[in-house]
Amino acid sequence: MANNYILKIEGIPQQHAYNALSFGRQLDYRDKIAAFKASAKSLHFSCKRTTTAAGFRKFRELYKPTQWFLVDRDGPCYHDDSFEVWYR
Repeated sequence: MANNYILKIEGIPQQHAYNALSFGRQLDYRDKIAAFKASAKSLHFSCKRTTTAAGFRKFRELYKPTQWFLVDRDGPCYHDDSFEVWYR
C-alpha cells in the first residue's frame, strides 16, 4: 500500500493531484518538501481512537496553519495513535 500525503505547500500540486502522481513524478518535488520540512515547525499530534484525517482536522482547528505536510499511514496494517506534522 502506497502512502498518501496530506499537504498544502506553495509550489507543489494540491493534495489529490500530488497523491495521483506516480512515485517517480513525486520525486520531482522531494527537494521542495525537504526544504519546507527543514524550515517549518513540527510536532507529534495525538489522534487516539480516531483516524489520521479526523485528528488532522482537529490539528487545523487548534493551530490554524497555512501550509502543512504529513504522511497518512491509515490502513488495515498500520496502527498508531499519533502523527508527525510539519506546518507554518
